[in-house]
Amino acid sequence: MKDLTTSLLGRCIRHVRRAPRRLAEEHGISLLMALIALVVISTVGGGVAVYTSSNLRASYTDQSSSSAYRLAAAGLAEALARLEAAPDPTVTTLLPSTTRLDSTLGSLGGQYTYVGAAVMVPTVNPDHVLWTITSTGKVGNPARTQTLVQTAVVHALVQGADLGSWSRYYQDSASCLTINTINMPAPIATKGDLCLVNGGTITGASTSIDVGGKVTITGPAVTGSAHYPALGAGWTNATNVYSNNGVYATNVIAAGATGLNQDTTNFNLGLPAGAKILGIAVSLERMSSACCNAVQTIAETGSPTGGTFTIHGTPPGGSQKTSGSIAYNASAATMQTALTASTMYGSGNVSCTGGPLPGTAIACTFQGAYASMAVTLMSLNTKSLTGGSSPNVTFANTTTGSAGALEGNTVQLLKAGSPVGSNKASATTWGTTSSTVNYGSSADLWGTTWTAADLNASNFGLRFAAKNVAAASATASLDWVTVTVTYNDDTNGIGTAAVPIHDATIATTCQYNNQAAHIPCTSTDHVYATTVTTAALNPDLVMPTIDLSYWFTNAKPGPKHPCTNVGNGFAPLAFDNDGSAVSNNSQTFDNSGTYDMTPLARDYDCQVVENGVLVGRLAWNHSTHVLTIGGTIFFDGDVRFDDDGQLIHYSGRAMIYAAGNVEFDELVCAGGTGTTLPDASCANNMSNWDPTRNYLTIMAEGNAEYDQGGSSCSNMPAGVQCNGTHPQSGFQGVVSARGTCMIHQNFFLSGPVICGVITLPSSSGEWPHIYPFPSLTDLADGQKYGDLLGANSWEIKPGPQTGA
Repeated sequence: MKDLTTSLLGRCIRHVRRAPRRLAEEHGISLLMALIALVVISTVGGGVAVYTSSNLRASYTDQSSSSAYRLAAAGLAEALARLEAAPDPTVTTLLPSTTRLDSTLGSLGGQYTYVGAAVMVPTVNPDHVLWTITSTGKVGNPARTQTLVQTAVVHALVQGADLGSWSRYYQDSASCLTINTINMPAPIATKGDLCLVNGGTITGASTSIDVGGKVTITGPAVTGSAHYPALGAGWTNATNVYSNNGVYATNVIAAGATGLNQDTTNFNLGLPAGAKILGIAVSLERMSSACCNAVQTIAETGSPTGGTFTIHGTPPGGSQKTSGSIAYNASAATMQTALTASTMYGSGNVSCTGGPLPGTAIACTFQGAYASMAVTLMSLNTKSLTGGSSPNVTFANTTTGSAGALEGNTVQLLKAGSPVGSNKASATTWGTTSSTVNYGSSADLWGTTWTAADLNASNFGLRFAAKNVAAASATASLDWVTVTVTYNDDTNGIGTAAVPIHDATIATTCQYNNQAAHIPCTSTDHVYATTVTTAALNPDLVMPTIDLSYWFTNAKPGPKHPCTNVGNGFAPLAFDNDGSAVSNNSQTFDNSGTYDMTPLARDYDCQVVENGVLVGRLAWNHSTHVLTIGGTIFFDGDVRFDDDGQLIHYSGRAMIYAAGNVEFDELVCAGGTGTTLPDASCANNMSNWDPTRNYLTIMAEGNAEYDQGGSSCSNMPAGVQCNGTHPQSGFQGVVSARGTCMIHQNFFLSGPVICGVITLPSSSGEWPHIYPFPSLTDLADGQKYGDLLGANSWEIKPGPQTGA
């Protein structure tokens, strides 16, 4: 075409050059030039038409291929969507050959066809289902096709296989989850009640709490100072009870009478308005005036006319004595001589009047060494009386000897000016010297209820009165009175007014200290949350399920999948002490061993490699203190980090199962290296760890103990850090246990705890140290997957796409 165009142009130009004159004469130059242009344009236009037709055919082919690819990809997407929506994506007939027509391509038309094939992997005790999906897109006539292939793995999910269930402190018990003294800066959930005591708090702007019962918040127990009254009334000089100064309020009480009430009030206790009253203690100083010598009478009955008798007597603080013979008709002087003999009460200690016997009784008063003392009543020893009618000798107490004549009559608290509750007066005889007497205690409410307002009132106080039990008047004296109150002080509770927690879901009521219980919970109850919800049924109060039987079989490494690398140095450590996976006939775990992850003096490196791919690893370097982890690992027994205070660093992501218990006596850090302390220690910043890089979850079928290590920092191995009196222990990671998780004093913890019961014991006032933990971005396989048989929830993980 190019040669033809060039030839025509050349002819036209030559013709013009030959006849310029004629064209000029005819003034036809313009017409000729137009003719030349027309020839050129026509020729070039024909070439363009041919070129465009060729490119249109190529474009049609490219569009068909692209559309076929798009249709094949649409087939894969539909197949995966069917797996996601299926009630059971492990059914192998779920993806039969399926064709769909496409109407979006106009004249090109189109369709896709996909089919899926599923196999159990492995075929015995399958771990997962592997789908292979093939999809072909077809467009146009002649047809253009594109085939794509994609795999998808289906795992069975256990209950609670979600980040929320694993990112919290969770107690799966109806008992009260008790936060005692310490602060919990992390999400909290409990199936039962939540109890914050002794100033225990929950904080954090992103923190959530879920409570299946009620919430109670009580502040720290405080025993206030002793307060003296500012007002007294009733006795003479009643205001003398204001202070301890040896100056007395007094009350003279007649023989056998009850004295006046002495009311002391206006103690100015100043208790916090929300205080919960735990106990009230009263102290006072009192005394009685001197009172009474013991008087005993001796008489005869039956009118004897002759004979003698002897007497038994017991001096105060001494042993029984026996008198000499006393004539039946003894006078008072004769009786006094017999009783003051050295064999009886001693010289000067008895004075007798009355008599003589038998007609008149003799009264003997004990004095001298036995003045104002209770004396045992004398008794008859022997008698040889004659005459009369059945003669005998009798003895009687006329006056009981005592230092004082007074006993308590009223010791009772005043509420709003009136006596209430228990009367703590006793029948104990007062002494004649000033003494301090205590009533109530730090745990005694005197038989009634109290609020801070009751005790802060000016007419709260004490009513005090005595009674005289003697035959003579006596004076009661009172120097001072104090009241000491023990109470639960104000505390922050859940969140603060300045920084509330994110949300609180609580089944029933909240109660702060001594206030009434409320529903819904509010800041009045010291529950500060951006959102508060009352929900009797909370679906979040479920403990994640762990399929130990499944992982006993499928853990790599584990009892059924031991180390595949030679020279691993793993022994004597074992995953199951019943034997190797080959010789062990046990199909389930039996919790039969104890396994130390981090021995002090040796290394090991256990790897499981399948088809050239490392699927699980547990390795320990005792020199660098690094534990390398990967996959899901199973030990048929107790798992221990057993060397008190040893600093270790774990590297990788894994879950370790313990068919028994788990215990931490070491400081287990997520990531890092080194043994130089404290720089290499995660305890310097417990919250600073990255679960996307280093993430260890430990699950115990039994209990979990976060121990404080040894009781002493002496003779510790290299790499041990001392915290006070204990080697430091701690953990950055996740622990779950079906039994009890006990977080001991001085343990450093940053990570979720999911257990049957959580306890926070203290020793000598030392409490565990709880730190926030970073957000978990995904779970380990061992946290999510379980047996395919009987599952009702699955995870589908699409694999790479090929064929593009």
